[in-house]
Parts: sequence; structure tokens; C-alpha cells
Amino acid sequence: MTRREKWTVGLVIVLIGVLGWMEATAPEPVDWSPSWSRYHDKPYGASLVHERLTDLFPAVHTTHRSIYENVDALNDTA
Repeated sequence: MTRREKWTVGLVIVLIGVLGWMEATAPEPVDWSPSWSRYHDKPYGASLVHERLTDLFPAVHTTHRSIYENVDALNDTA
């Protein structure tokens, strides 16, 4: 190999290394997909709404039952 070929191969290896490093350290893109989970902090997630729900509507409470169970419980108390 001539001196020029060695420099060319070395330059290509360095460029590939730099491109690999840039790709590995690049920030993750923002996920703009909608989500109704209270645990998601993405822009269209519902974590902020869940945090502020009691400030906006004091009578609202969180339930972990299905709609059927909630309606059934309301009918039992009435």
C-alpha cells in the first residue's frame, strides 16, 4: 500500500467512527403520538391533565374499576 492509500483508508475509518459516535449521542426524537395514559410525559400524554384534575374539578376522584362496575355501584346506592 502506498502512503496515499494508507491515508485514505485511515480517513475513511475515522469518518465512519465520527459518524457512528454522532449517531449514538444524538438526542431521541420527540414522540408525538397521542396517549391517554397518566404515566406518559410525552407532549400528547395525559400526565399533566391527571395531575391538575383535582384542581379543576374538586369532586372528581380516580377509580380503578371498569365503567360497568362503577355504574353498577351507582345503581346499588340509589
